[in-house]
Amino acid sequence: MKKISKSVITTATTILLAATMLSTANAELYAGKRTPGNGNIPYFIHSSVDNYSTNYTNIYTSAASSWNGINSHVSLSRVYETNNSKPDVYGVSTSQRTLQGEMICYDSYSASAPSHPSSNWLYAMTLVYDNNTPNEVAKKSAAVHEIGHTLGLAHTFQPNETSVMSEGNFFTAPRDYDKAQLNLKWP
Repeated sequence: MKKISKSVITTATTILLAATMLSTANAELYAGKRTPGNGNIPYFIHSSVDNYSTNYTNIYTSAASSWNGINSHVSLSRVYETNNSKPDVYGVSTSQRTLQGEMICYDSYSASAPSHPSSNWLYAMTLVYDNNTPNEVAKKSAAVHEIGHTLGLAHTFQPNETSVMSEGNFFTAPRDYDKAQLNLKWP
């Protein structure tokens, strides 16, 4: 009787531990993601990028390219017109005093109010705040980070992980941890 009780307790503990680990494995992914598109995500570089001396077109193009090739289900491609689709929009602003960048998602093509990434969205607007990014490395890091949000990745709070999704990082490309998270989000 004691052997059965011990094995039952061991099994129950193992199941509980596994369930706890599985529930936290996706903790840094948004519950929602961009739909439709099945991971084929068009993006449009807004004319606001032309108002700055920094070449934001190159920064955004390079940042988007850094996410391609990680997962066969995710592909970011630039479009030059928005008349037949609603691509994600990449732009630049100076309206924020504290953030380096921001991703705002919308669940309706006519939405004037943003939705929350806890549910699926139709398109997103990504902004880099020029006044809070002091150099090109910071600007590209912010662009890569915000594009990661458009792919469904949330902030990373793992102290032992190196991630472009950590707040205040200066990585200019997804790290191994980010790639693993992307593969979890887009299996």
